[in-house]
Amino acid sequence: MTRHSIAFDRLPENERRQLEDLITDCENEPKHLVASVSKPGNFPLPEDEEVQIRTTVRNNKPERPRTYAPTLTKKKEDILEFRGVVHLEIGREICVKVRPKEILRTYNGVLQLVDSKGMSKTIRKNVSLKRGTKQIGKKELEMMDCDRTIYRLEFATAKELKIFQENEKSYHTIPSTSAFKNIGPWSQLRKLLKKRSSRDLLESKGILKNEPIFGNTLENVCDVDEHVPEVVTKIIRLIEEPTNITSVGLYRTSANLAVIQNIRFEINSGRWDVLEKHKNDVDVLTGTLKLFFRELKQPLISYETYQQLKKSLSEYILLLIIN
Repeated sequence: MTRHSIAFDRLPENERRQLEDLITDCENEPKHLVASVSKPGNFPLPEDEEVQIRTTVRNNKPERPRTYAPTLTKKKEDILEFRGVVHLEIGREICVKVRPKEILRTYNGVLQLVDSKGMSKTIRKNVSLKRGTKQIGKKELEMMDCDRTIYRLEFATAKELKIFQENEKSYHTIPSTSAFKNIGPWSQLRKLLKKRSSRDLLESKGILKNEPIFGNTLENVCDVDEHVPEVVTKIIRLIEEPTNITSVGLYRTSANLAVIQNIRFEINSGRWDVLEKHKNDVDVLTGTLKLFFRELKQPLISYETYQQLKKSLSEYILLLIIN
């Protein structure tokens, strides 16, 4: 671009001056600062000449590094606990005495004895117990492993034995995903509902807990209230009032069950003033007292005492027959 290639006469005065100044600045610019434009050359290029390719950055965001590491799934531990066991015999080789605060268990095929501090001691390895138990006594049962080795377990009480039998059944009947592949959702739900655990099993696992007064054991209530439960003394004191003790049908006439259940709830919540509200309704008081004894986890005459009385009575009757 030169001054002679532009018709300055056709431009206005102010634009002509600006254009002349611009051309003058461009002519006085140093050559090393002027952008060089590459001239078109011959094509194809020689083989030894490098062709520079400009890289274009489409996205300035750093790409997330890809990983092909497989996802690790935590393996479920195989544990079966033998709670309430006091003695264990394995064939004719091993005899183990279990203390009250110790627990027997199989942990991933290893029979262990766990103490109260959580420390485990290995008793036998490669244990694979078969499904099912054989009860050989009131508090004894036998189990067998795949090597046909017999495990004889003795429990502290008959109730502990029944709880373990329920636990053993639920251990072997855990539903797997492969068993649900060919059945519908309603059938799956029906199967899961049928596998409901017993109340004793839920209590042994700590899912169901004893209530404060009603629905508790007499031993726990007496630990708080010394010798006689407070609920018994307070209700009997109201029943033995002169106007109540002379009532007809005492301890025989039924009362409103809804009122009795309300009293039960209030007493379990620690609100004893509910008894004063019903002190003149002797049938409600007697019904509440009977409900307390009826909901005890263990009866007043324990199972062991009942068996002893039954055995003694049978022996006495047998002696009478012989004589």
